[in-house]
Amino acid sequence: MVILGAEKILLMNESGELQDLLTKIEQRVQHPQECPSCGGFGFLPCSACHGSKMSVFRNCFTDSFKALKCTACNENGLQRCRSCAG
Repeated sequence: MVILGAEKILLMNESGELQDLLTKIEQRVQHPQECPSCGGFGFLPCSACHGSKMSVFRNCFTDSFKALKCTACNENGLQRCRSCAG
């Protein structure tokens, strides 16, 4: 959430929204929930290429294999954690 402008902050303070927001932030900082799958990082090595960023394609007509860029992960060979959605 992005809060822009002093007027917006004053209105949030008067309505009580600012206190609620700050309380939620404080609770997250004091008690961070750590995901058992990714350890709180939000990313895991790709399940398709195992982080190599390449997937193997087998040609149906020959026994040759071709290395292709993996489409299941990002440029670092990582996927978003499905347990916590990072």
